[in-house]
Amino acid sequence: MGNQKTTGATTRTRAVLLCKDESFWEFLNATSYSGVKSAESAAECLYEHCDIESRGELAHNKYAQAAFRELDRQYMQWKNPIDEQYADNLNREY
Repeated sequence: MGNQKTTGATTRTRAVLLCKDESFWEFLNATSYSGVKSAESAAECLYEHCDIESRGELAHNKYAQAAFRELDRQYMQWKNPIDEQYADNLNREY
């Protein structure tokens, strides 16, 4: 049990990995930001979005974690959109 990561540490790790992902850069450029061409510029966008000064803050700042999770959710939706036919199935009541 001593080696289990906390939610904050996992969030921080995900943020570091995302900032290295060129498809995340494309997402940032296609949505709220422009000129993202490196892991460093992606990190700067992340800092602005989460109102933090470093990704390390994601380990303990609950507000920044929530902002990051929402950004990550939007990215995953952008990367893997649900087509309209499938979306209709999700909205049905059984």
